[in-house]
Amino acid sequence: MKNQQTQPKLNPGAGRFAVRLGAIAIALALAGIAQAQVFTFTNVWGIPAATYLDLPGTNNNVRGVALSPLTTNVLYASTTGGTNGSTVNHIAVLDANNGSNYLAQLNSTGVSGGIVTLMNVRVSEDGSVYASNRRDGGVNTFTIYRWPSESDLVTPAVKIVDQAFVQRLGDHMDVRGSGTNTEIVVIGSGASGAAVSTNFFIFRPTDDTLTVFTNFNITIPGNTASSIVSAHGVTFEGTNNAIYVLGGSPLAIRRIQYDPVALTAIATRTNAVDSANCRALKYYSPSNGVVLLSSVQMSTASAAAQVARIFQQPTGLTNAMISVLSSNFPTPYTGATNGNGLGQVDANNGRFVFGAPNYGITVFQVASVYLGPVVSGISGGGVYLEGQNVTLSSSVTGVAPLSYQWYFNTNTPIVGATTNSLALLPAQIADSGIYSLVVSNPFAVVTSSFAGLTVLPGNFSNFATNIWTLAPGSRPYLTTGDTQRGLAYDAVSNVVLVVSRSPSNVVALLNGNTGAEVGVLDLSLFNPPTGLPGFFPINTIGVAGDGAVYLANLIISGSDSFALYRFQNADPTIPPTQAYLGNPGVTRLGDTISVRGGGVNTEILCSQRTGSNVVLFTTADGVSFNATLISVTNLPPDAVTGGFAGLGVAFGNGNTFWAKSSNFRLRRVAYDASAGTGEVIETYDSLTLSEAPLGVDNVNGYVAAVAFGQNPQNLSIWDVSQGPPNAVQLDRELFGSNNANGNGTGAVAFDVNGGRIFALNSNNGIIALAYAPRLTINPTPAGGIVTWTGPGTLQASTNLASGVWTDLPSATSPHTNTAAKEVFFRVKR
Repeated sequence: MKNQQTQPKLNPGAGRFAVRLGAIAIALALAGIAQAQVFTFTNVWGIPAATYLDLPGTNNNVRGVALSPLTTNVLYASTTGGTNGSTVNHIAVLDANNGSNYLAQLNSTGVSGGIVTLMNVRVSEDGSVYASNRRDGGVNTFTIYRWPSESDLVTPAVKIVDQAFVQRLGDHMDVRGSGTNTEIVVIGSGASGAAVSTNFFIFRPTDDTLTVFTNFNITIPGNTASSIVSAHGVTFEGTNNAIYVLGGSPLAIRRIQYDPVALTAIATRTNAVDSANCRALKYYSPSNGVVLLSSVQMSTASAAAQVARIFQQPTGLTNAMISVLSSNFPTPYTGATNGNGLGQVDANNGRFVFGAPNYGITVFQVASVYLGPVVSGISGGGVYLEGQNVTLSSSVTGVAPLSYQWYFNTNTPIVGATTNSLALLPAQIADSGIYSLVVSNPFAVVTSSFAGLTVLPGNFSNFATNIWTLAPGSRPYLTTGDTQRGLAYDAVSNVVLVVSRSPSNVVALLNGNTGAEVGVLDLSLFNPPTGLPGFFPINTIGVAGDGAVYLANLIISGSDSFALYRFQNADPTIPPTQAYLGNPGVTRLGDTISVRGGGVNTEILCSQRTGSNVVLFTTADGVSFNATLISVTNLPPDAVTGGFAGLGVAFGNGNTFWAKSSNFRLRRVAYDASAGTGEVIETYDSLTLSEAPLGVDNVNGYVAAVAFGQNPQNLSIWDVSQGPPNAVQLDRELFGSNNANGNGTGAVAFDVNGGRIFALNSNNGIIALAYAPRLTINPTPAGGIVTWTGPGTLQASTNLASGVWTDLPSATSPHTNTAAKEVFFRVKR
């Protein structure tokens, strides 16, 4: 806004000046009350009296100040030095950021009357300017004026209230709202022998012209001149139907809750202030329910400092107010006297303005500093196996002293759990649940985020036994850098094939019996001049029944080419050929692969990380392959979105396949390759969501899955022969390390005829296990026929309770039982 009205300086030689007090940090006094913030106040500017002709240092001419919520400009009401419509009474406007920049005077034509013609000034949320006079009982009328805005210097004020009251009225006023929702609260005082006010008045507009306001007289029960309203200040409490008044003996700030319809009120809190000389009141809430109330601590002595005060409301309804700012008005004020003992305050947009007759104006900016505890998320949660040591912990900072309490399932305090860590040594299944940590200090009480803990049955058994283990770091291609994801087993050559990108692209060949390295495949094809396609040039691998090896890349873009490379067998000297290169209409492919059959009957299955499709590759010549997109039609929405088979896929019996991904159930899908469709036919609930890369023994009905999200990481083996919904867990076998596998990748391969499982867990190496096959007994009149698939020694027992088993070393499948009495059988590995 331009300076359309220029106010001459009293002392041109001295020049205009603003007094900057700098940043004043006020420590929060606790007084036994828990608070969460301390406040820092910066003095934006201050101007002493006599800076302007209409801001003199004598005669108490300036009594009301305001802050515009729209511009944060400062307005003050003066009864001298007018230049726009009146030579005396007017409203002046100062720049928000520099009190030395005098902006304008509003048109004050017709502003007159009252014991004090202009006593208060406020600006509503729509920018309208309101000011009032002060009238004593039986003398003059009480008047409230309204100007359209602080920038309209032409339109004169409209008298929206102009009537006589019994009470003295107008000592203090506050305004809130805008337009037809504007409200004005006014109180008076019992001083000077006038009628004592036992009431306060709410004024509201009668229509949208905002030219006439009607008053609503609200009585405070039990009020006397000494208890509540002989008032020194009044302010609205935000948008609530409540006000605060400053008064009584001893001096206190009281919150008054009122009913705007019944016109009744009640005091809901009384908080004493630390000085009987505080005058004026303004409510401000910066954040988090914190309430600040500002005032002026006045003195009527000559040349005595007037003090800008801000109090924080305590949590207690009757505790003393907490002082957070106490700062003297700007000097000089030699010879000044606040003869009437007055002050005025206002607050908006984080700023506070303070005025005192004959002492000038000062403005502060508030910033809050949080001193309560800061609690990080809880670490250590997740999925564990029973018997493991689990420690939950949280990093906590804050002002001491800090107090801790752990809770189980949100509302049960754990006895003795009073540090920032909680040890479960060892964890039991009953420990599964939700944990949280409550931390407190003198300033606040804070609850951490919730952490879930799932403790699973160990289910360690003798179903499978370890043959050999390769830990990460034991070979250059086995790392903790997430560089190995593919593994397969070739029964023709008894070789385990491992795909790794470290230290370069390599397919290592390991002896199935010992894990010893026996060679690497020739990857010379993977160095063409144009470079290899795919996000990872090699990623996963599978072996067909005829010994042919199929290696796949990984693509993550619909514009990239998916590649399948075919090795005739696992002979390191024979280079590969290109089996497929193209994109079957997917964005991501190659995270997992399954191969079966041989020659022209070879089938290769690849899944997507997202969506409801898988890709089936078939061949007419046993060398080159074509892609068919299989769309699974009956998946739940979450499985469609997240990718139901993104990490684990394996062929089942017939035209079926098994699918698993992180956070999704194990499913078996029947598919029709000619129609390009699939349908879920079985869903198993038992496998945890943190198990994904899988292998399947379709002969015995076993599924093994890498439990990448459990502690410690393990291979979980299940019996699915009885059908859904529940599989039976047969065993867990641990990997050689327990490093994080954030991508949930790996691979599992069954050697059904050899009774072995080979499993790769990215970042955790490889384990090779021997497992027992399933026994089947067909009863016969002579005793029954026992069959099993895979190696092992048949054992028999005549009494399970005895625990005695006898080897039948010469027995082969099928074995005919000729014993004369009941016999129990098992296969030992």
